[in-house]
Amino acid sequence: MSRYVFKMPDLGEGTVSAEVVAWHVQQGELVEEDQPMCEVMTEKAAVEVPAPVTGRIVSLNGQPGDIVAVGAALVVLRPMPPHQSPNLTARQPPPAPPRHRSQRQLCGQLMRA
Repeated sequence: MSRYVFKMPDLGEGTVSAEVVAWHVQQGELVEEDQPMCEVMTEKAAVEVPAPVTGRIVSLNGQPGDIVAVGAALVVLRPMPPHQSPNLTARQPPPAPPRHRSQRQLCGQLMRA
């Protein structure tokens, strides 16, 4: 199985590392491309780091408070082929439309109320 090693990106000019502030995903979780995975803090700003591909999280490198160097492995993912990628943002199907009731049924309900 292929693995995608996502390395800490260069988040600004001269940035050599960033502190992991919080993880928004867990090992084993499915993520979609561009879904926020974690928040990191540089010397200048807090930045959310999105998933580079759709896939399953194999490992997370660094705990909140840890400093990770630019270019060091941050997340290892097992990419999913596009035809197998789940639509994680898919909504539930809309509820069924209300049943049509005859005038007699509606009048009976009104009279009982």
